[in-house]
Amino acid sequence: MGKLGTYKVTGIPLADRITSGNALFVSSVDGVDEITSYGSKPDRAVATIDYAINNSASGDTIYVMEGHRETINSTAALVPDVPKLSIIGIGNENNRPVISLSTSGSNETRIGITGANTLISNITFRANSTSIGSSSVGIRIGAADITLMDCRFDHNSTLSYFANTIELATGMHRATIQNCTFANFGTTAQSARAVDLSGTAVTNHLLIGNCSFTGNWSNAPIWGSTDYTARGFRIADNHIFNNSTIGSDPCIRFPSSANINGGAGIIHNNWCNSGASGSSTQILVAPYFRGEGNYVANSSGIKMTNFLA
Repeated sequence: MGKLGTYKVTGIPLADRITSGNALFVSSVDGVDEITSYGSKPDRAVATIDYAINNSASGDTIYVMEGHRETINSTAALVPDVPKLSIIGIGNENNRPVISLSTSGSNETRIGITGANTLISNITFRANSTSIGSSSVGIRIGAADITLMDCRFDHNSTLSYFANTIELATGMHRATIQNCTFANFGTTAQSARAVDLSGTAVTNHLLIGNCSFTGNWSNAPIWGSTDYTARGFRIADNHIFNNSTIGSDPCIRFPSSANINGGAGIIHNNWCNSGASGSSTQILVAPYFRGEGNYVANSSGIKMTNFLA
């Protein structure tokens, strides 16, 4: 492993980072999972992200190179369990790293993040399964202070999906999902939720900001469970289009039983559009939450449903 400095990838320097950690590099193109001679330089990378994680320490940064492709077939194939770890993809759009998440009919989580203060940035996560369980999860946030930034979540075909793309476990404070894209173009609303806030204990200071949700979800792109409890969260500046034609499939949903401590949650400046029509369409269902500047519409025109500002 090498100390972080300025490395060049196809002529583009990676920014210097002030950290006490080391840099590791991953590439499926020419990498070798052998830490003695590989991993410390872009042109001598290891082959898989989990191998890099297993040979990293708190504060390290893993750079995943352009064109990297990796398929995760089990819950043990990629486990970000080292605290204060940064996993950063290099490249733009289709050339950035792609992690395909596959399963075979089981209700499992493909990637479970258990290392606190983990940052994952600029990586595409792709559902690559046509036969999955009804409770399958792509990524489960199971530690505090997790940041997912500038990532894309999509699927390999219209029949590939995860029931829940991201699940936030109970009590995982200060999670950030920012500048991410969620694309779900299934022929039916096979995916239930893009972000599943399933915790039943207090979850503080969640941020979902400046993300794009486009596709077809059978529950809601952003969904809070019956017992969801939160303090000081913010859902802001998102573009949300749920193309489900079922009026009870909104863009954002929190039930009336959710506990948000007297309006401590803020939902503002979101663009929400539903593929459903008619006066019974639900678009932004969030009783008792504070909010402003939200634009909501269904296919029949402007409508604000079940929202108390």
